[in-house]
Amino acid sequence: MLPNRPHFVPQVSPPVPPRRRPVQTRTVKLTERLNTFIEEAVASGRYLDDGDVVREALRLLALREWEEGTAPTSAPLPAGATAARKAA
Repeated sequence: MLPNRPHFVPQVSPPVPPRRRPVQTRTVKLTERLNTFIEEAVASGRYLDDGDVVREALRLLALREWEEGTAPTSAPLPAGATAARKAA
């Protein structure tokens, strides 16, 4: 039998959730076809929820408009993009 020793119990901090940007809720009307498209995209496992599908679609729209030079100034720059390329 082992001698009496105090038990060492490591203290583990709870995981820190990643910081999320503040989000706003928006209601949109969709055709049945677009609604089905979103539902199938989520069901495929590629997206977590409806919002992920819509955000990806908006990112792609912003990228296309940025590449065409028609994006409004409020449009987010695509990942890896530079303002110089947008102006070109």
